[in-house]
Amino acid sequence: VREKLQKTSRPYQICLEIYDTEVSYVNALSLLLNVKDELEKHADSGDSLIEKSEVAFILGKVSPIVSFHKDVITRLKEKLDNWKSGAEIAHASFLNF
Repeated sequence: VREKLQKTSRPYQICLEIYDTEVSYVNALSLLLNVKDELEKHADSGDSLIEKSEVAFILGKVSPIVSFHKDVITRLKEKLDNWKSGAEIAHASFLNF
């Protein structure tokens, strides 16, 4: 019962919402990476309206952003899985970069 109360606390729910948002964000960015790959493939074959250098300019920063947010997801998941009541302040500083 105590663990269930801990996991329904407001700080826990906020952390869970941030986690869910991060997962959705990474999923959306991953779709962009798929689009980038397809555009580059078509550019390589000469069957594209956009050059490979333009694709890299427009979408070249997506991959590092995805990597960063995957790290955020990993840290959040760890905090959520090991949540302890009374440590909400400590949990709030999960992004110590």
